[in-house]
Order: sequence, then C-alpha cells, then structure tokens
Amino acid sequence: MPTDPNNLPPSALEKWFTKEMFNDLFPFANLGWGSHPCFPYSYEAFVIAARYFPNFGTSSPSSIYTQTENTRRDLAAFFAHAVQETGENNAGLYDGKRPLNDAADCFYRGGFYNWFEGGPTSSFLDQNAPGYSPKDGDNCIAAGKYCAESPEITYFYPCSKNMSGQFFKGCYFGRGAIQISYNYNYGQFMDYLKTRNITVDLLNQPNLIMTKTDPPLAMLASLWFYMTPQPPKPAMHDIVMGE
Repeated sequence: MPTDPNNLPPSALEKWFTKEMFNDLFPFANLGWGSHPCFPYSYEAFVIAARYFPNFGTSSPSSIYTQTENTRRDLAAFFAHAVQETGENNAGLYDGKRPLNDAADCFYRGGFYNWFEGGPTSSFLDQNAPGYSPKDGDNCIAAGKYCAESPEITYFYPCSKNMSGQFFKGCYFGRGAIQISYNYNYGQFMDYLKTRNITVDLLNQPNLIMTKTDPPLAMLASLWFYMTPQPPKPAMHDIVMGE
C-alpha cells in the first residue's frame, strides 16, 4: 500500500480530481488488472506523488486560460505523456468497427498499462520472470543496462557492476508511468529524493522505482520528470503552463 514517510498535506488537486475519475480514466492500468493500491499505479499513489509538487494541477500562471482550464490542461498533459510512454496503445481499436470517437475513448483508457520498457513482457528481463510482477525488474540482460558513461557522469552517477548469475543488477532501462531511463536520470531523481529526506540507492537498486511504495516511486519518479527542467530543456509542466 502506498504511504508517505513525510506525511505531506493533501494537494489542492485532490479537491477536484477524485479516485472515481482516475479509475474511470484508467480501467486497464497495471497490465489490465486495474488501478489498485497493491500495484504501482493507483489513485492513492498518484495523489501522494502530487503532494510533492503542489503546483501540479493547481497553478494558473497563464491568463489565456481560466484557472479551471489551466489545471485540467496540466493534468491532461501528464496523463497524455503517460499514455504515450506506458499505455496499452491498442491500435486494433481503430479497426473501423466502432466510431472514431469511441475508438479514441477506449484507446486513451489504456494508460498506465505497462510497468517496464518494452512491456507488458520486456525483452530486457529474464524470460522466466519477464515483467508480470514489479520485482521482475530486479535483473536484466546486457541490452537493458542503459549505462551512459563519461568522466562527469561516471563520477556522479556510476553504474552498478553487480551481477546475479548471468544477469545484471545495474539496469537503467525505462521504468514507471513516464519512464525514466539511464543512470544519470536515476541518479538525479535519487538526488531529488535526498532533498525530501528520502534515502534510496537507485544506482545499485534501480528497480526500487517499481517496488518501493513509501513513497510510491513509480508515480513520483514520473511526476518528478514531468515537473523538473533539464537544461536547456524546460520542464514539461512549464511548457504547458506557458512559463
């Protein structure tokens, strides 16, 4: 069950975006099992993550739109990226057997489907544990290492060299709703967590993104990536808000 070790207060987002809305939007989350607090993607995990970024879904800096429009656009942009990254993305819905609007409605309800890059079963994983459980991401083959190396990156965010038999432990392929990948992104997110008094070693245990629920990192990492600029790129949130 997702919990918050910092016990942050509720976000204003929770006043208008409800559990019923989340479940209606994403009935096929978590490999089709649906939104549930026992899985990485749930309303409970989402609102805990949102509390770490109180401007998400609440701020209204642009005068072009109303406050209601701005807050909804922010949420819609985050969800759209999640659908693109880890949605079921069932193109078969557009087979001409249903009206186009109905096909689109069903397509976008496939968000928050996959846990791992290449899912629902990922070629990066041990094919005896290919992604049906969040713990399956503990090990990977060489193609899933995603280890970027340069003098600067290796100094600050060195890749783990640990092995488990023939499999690697330092696996930085994409995980989470908006998948973060590569050791430098795992490391930067780890640095952010330290500023919130949360200590996790994501360079040696990168799959904590999917298995740690105090706080729920699968959602929190995705929202961090959406809300945080990476110069020269602005944050996705800032682009949507016109900042």
